[in-house]
Amino acid sequence: MDGEDKPNTFLLVAVYPYRDFYKFKGRAARSTFWLHVVMAYIFSYAISAACLLFLFDASAFETAVVYADTDPALMRSALNDFFAAMVPTMAASTLAFIALPSMLVKRMHDSGRTGWWAAPYLAVSALGIGVAILLLPKFFGAVSQQDTQALADMVAPFFVFGAASAVSFIVAVVLAVFKGQEGSNRFGEQPFAAIN
Repeated sequence: MDGEDKPNTFLLVAVYPYRDFYKFKGRAARSTFWLHVVMAYIFSYAISAACLLFLFDASAFETAVVYADTDPALMRSALNDFFAAMVPTMAASTLAFIALPSMLVKRMHDSGRTGWWAAPYLAVSALGIGVAILLLPKFFGAVSQQDTQALADMVAPFFVFGAASAVSFIVAVVLAVFKGQEGSNRFGEQPFAAIN
């Protein structure tokens, strides 16, 4: 780090993490990591809101729910429209957070911990994508058919996954908050911080 010019904050937060999303070596400063996470959330929520605002007709969905008993085809059509709006939303979220695994591992490295401390959170997050892909269509199908038994059968898996997700998230956040080690450590040179 000595003798090198510090890159500007935008490069540290918005460019380098995406350019290096597949690299798990090195360190990430605390301010760089958290600014990147905030930026990713803002981007993800903005794209999600835009997709739902412009690609999904909420009033038609409400009408379909009201007439679900008498017109199940209307409900199926409304659910199909919802899923069509969710595809770009999920794609944008995936792109927004594609650098999170490497950034979280590098954040662990900065505090002197092995990157494996990030594994539980990353594994539960990946599992969550699988759970959403598998269970959400079944959930909406049960809603459209008003199958209360099928909905009741889904409560336990959603609850277990939600609890595991919450615990792993809290552990990851707590570990990512720790201050990085001064100077070099076994994972590399002290990284530039987006905010000193």
